[in-house]
Amino acid sequence: AEATRAYMTFCKAAVDYDVALSAFNGTSSIQAKVKEQDSLAITAYRYHLAAMNLDVWEYQRPEHSKNDCVKSVWQMLCNTYFPKSAVQCQTGQSTPYLKPCKNVCENYLEACGVQCCDESTQCVVSSAPPKKAPASWLGETADVVANLGYIDEVGPSRICTGAADTIGIAWPVMLLSSVLPFALLSQRVAASHQAHPCRTISGNDQLSSSTLPGTSMHKVCLLKHVAFALVMVSLSAVLQGCDVLGHATAAWESRPSYLLTFQYLMLEKTGRSQAILNSCEVVGLQKEQQCSGNGMCKVWNATVADTAAAPLSFCECYRDWADPECRTRRKSQAKAFLLSVFGGYLGLDRFYLGQYYVSFVKLSTLGGLGAWWVFDVVYIGSSPVYANNYRLAPDLPHWLYVTVSVCTFAGVGVLGFNVYGSQVRRRKHMAKLLLEAEDEFFRYRGAT
Repeated sequence: AEATRAYMTFCKAAVDYDVALSAFNGTSSIQAKVKEQDSLAITAYRYHLAAMNLDVWEYQRPEHSKNDCVKSVWQMLCNTYFPKSAVQCQTGQSTPYLKPCKNVCENYLEACGVQCCDESTQCVVSSAPPKKAPASWLGETADVVANLGYIDEVGPSRICTGAADTIGIAWPVMLLSSVLPFALLSQRVAASHQAHPCRTISGNDQLSSSTLPGTSMHKVCLLKHVAFALVMVSLSAVLQGCDVLGHATAAWESRPSYLLTFQYLMLEKTGRSQAILNSCEVVGLQKEQQCSGNGMCKVWNATVADTAAAPLSFCECYRDWADPECRTRRKSQAKAFLLSVFGGYLGLDRFYLGQYYVSFVKLSTLGGLGAWWVFDVVYIGSSPVYANNYRLAPDLPHWLYVTVSVCTFAGVGVLGFNVYGSQVRRRKHMAKLLLEAEDEFFRYRGAT
């Protein structure tokens, strides 16, 4: 395992088990095969993130990322391209391919919030009747279910690849933390209830001094009801009801596969076109044709010295372009900022970003009574904002952002000061007129 992990770069931190490599001829070395599998994992990782409108160049080290979705994609791909070797498998011995466990897929679905309008979100698609597994790779004869998707087992397991589930333990902890304080409080309430029982006062009953508001018994009774309410809220948050008929995502929201959306069609001499995933891998392709002419090929990890194979390169798009082949034009940060300044209270900036539901909420509240408007002006102008398709093009000069923001907020401050000052002057003027009228009234009354 250590000898194989020594040649890994991308999946090294995700693999902590004995790896099984796919079959290769005698002319290839283990190092070349590991690099090949590592490159396949990187390529799938790049296109998977692109399908979620994320710039892969910002997540070259997924093991250090704070994004749980990116980490789950990286772990799932590394478990796929570097499967675990079977139990008691010796070096050079053939072994079956151990698919990733179902919890690897489930972690990805939960972390990334994947929703589909069909059954494609099922980790275990379907299964065939169980068959006897050979004792050579399981240690003993056992029944194994052949799944078309992921293995219907929770890792770590000897029949699938994957680590333990780290996401599905939140609700038991939440339930335990809710019930334990209630149990402790119930003991205290039971002890106090023997001396001063809490009872409902109705009719002509009179309140005793122990149940009057502010007394210790009243506080204990109040804590009992509050604790019971908190437990009920916690239980309602973790309980799962019946499955909803149909699908949560409508069919009209379905999108084509990213493998078809981002493919590069290479024209052959015969006149037919061949689809590939990376134009930077085409030998002899002119630079003007690489990356759709809107980017340039860049080595994925230039800091790693690798003489065993050609360096892996991908398209790095120019400022205004995105996607793996640089065919999608980014939305402008300058336009979004100006829309936020002059039309943010109407939700025009969020509408431009493609966040239509959020824009309607912002419109209905008039920019959150001004607070949301101020937040978006600073947020869109000072940080790399993601729209519905990729990050905004950083075409907003910093001096323009500072100048427009300072002038806008200063103008709003002057306008607010003038409005408030006019109201203060009006009140003072009314008070002065009332005093003059009162003096005139007393002078007229004294003269008569």
